Amino acid sequence: MTMSTRFNLVLVFLLLSLVSGCASHDQDLEVQLSGNRNMGVFLKKVSYEDGSPASAETSDYLKKLVADSIREIYSANLIELNLGDDGLLESADNLYLIGNNSIDDLFIVEIKLPDGFQPPPHRPTDEHLDQMNGAVPSILKAPIEFSLSILNGEKLRSVAELKYIVETNYKEDFEQSFKNTMKQKALENFKNPNIYPKSDPLHFATLLYNYSTKTESDQKIALNCGNAFSLLKHYAQARDLFVKSKDQVANSFAGQQERAQDLNAKIEDSNQKAEVLDLCEKDKTLQFSMSVDFGTINPENHENISKSFQRAQLDKLLQQYTDKPVKLKLSIDQSNELNLLVELRFDPIRYKKWTTGRIPDLMKGYHVVGLDPYYPLMQTLVLTRYLLPPESPKPLQISFQKMNISLVFKTLLNGSVHLGVDGRYIPNQKMVNLAYPKSLILSSPKFEKLTIDTRSEEIFQEKGWLTFGSCKTLDGASTEDGLVMKFFDLPCKI
Repeated sequence: MTMSTRFNLVLVFLLLSLVSGCASHDQDLEVQLSGNRNMGVFLKKVSYEDGSPASAETSDYLKKLVADSIREIYSANLIELNLGDDGLLESADNLYLIGNNSIDDLFIVEIKLPDGFQPPPHRPTDEHLDQMNGAVPSILKAPIEFSLSILNGEKLRSVAELKYIVETNYKEDFEQSFKNTMKQKALENFKNPNIYPKSDPLHFATLLYNYSTKTESDQKIALNCGNAFSLLKHYAQARDLFVKSKDQVANSFAGQQERAQDLNAKIEDSNQKAEVLDLCEKDKTLQFSMSVDFGTINPENHENISKSFQRAQLDKLLQQYTDKPVKLKLSIDQSNELNLLVELRFDPIRYKKWTTGRIPDLMKGYHVVGLDPYYPLMQTLVLTRYLLPPESPKPLQISFQKMNISLVFKTLLNGSVHLGVDGRYIPNQKMVNLAYPKSLILSSPKFEKLTIDTRSEEIFQEKGWLTFGSCKTLDGASTEDGLVMKFFDLPCKI
């Protein structure tokens, strides 16, 4: 091989290396496209140097510019987010918004503007300049500071930060300068989003579920439709994200069965809590009514029984206790005895209005539950036994006067309390001697039905009040007495 040939080969090798190196360098200058990723943009703050906020028009213009640039640089599916609570990421509503939109990369944008900045005008055309005799309109030339914090959507971990300054100019020049600068910063600091995990809905679902359970457990008063939305609304969000996570699990193999079972349990629990909100919404439309279920009683007796309730003016009395439907249920038990069950919606607000200042919270070391407001109702129920029309069949009159009566305080969300009602009507005095109930049957969510006696016989004999002990065990668990206090929405003080 001649010297000339060797020189030519070396030259060719160097040229090939140079071309290859240039190609590699060009590739390094490209941001990796991310068409399979969801990128969220949240404009957290746009303010002037003096701290005053920008107008909605200015903020919208800059938000669109940032969003369009991210979409152009990464070719990703872009989602503009309006986070509440001043952009606090730990906010339950914000966590749901991020998780539900499957945000893989979250851009949090803050912009500081020079005083006087507004969306820039277009560069004047030659025709416009001619009309102005060649006078070029002035344009603000000042720096705008952009700060973009980028968080990975799997667990909202910070992965990059883009900080840059773009000088204001005419619209076309400013926007092109902005895109070029942002692309360069993206190349330097967030070149390949694909190396980071994608959004994990299970993470956000678990955060919302744990937040909801803690919020619910920390609540010291009984659950009701007044506080249900604030206590339970995030269960519905958790449920939606658990379902989304379950759909992802269905497309995987590792740990599929075990994880799916856990998700099913969380979905079921979250769904039950979320359904409470639906119940409360429907309950808003309900109004007072009094209905009678005669069960298996001979239809020939229905009219006479109804007349006894009418003569007692029971419907008018019941309206003083509730604005929701009341059900009167009649039945015949195995001993052929007649039973009347009155289901009444318990209204804690009315109860407190009646008892505050009249019945103490504590007496002799016991919590007090006074049923005084309901004694007129109980007396009237006893009276109905004797108000059948005189022409009623004798067997019906006998059964009716011996009828077992129960008053059930029902709640939409917090179970029920069952009270026995009894007494004796004295015709010549036209009065009812009421036998005050000294125990109750409590049905509470997640607890077995309990019969609970008053704790102080002395106070019962003296005042006719039910009394109960401590609300908590030493390890902090609710006692049955505590469940009673929670039902009546009364404070636990011991």
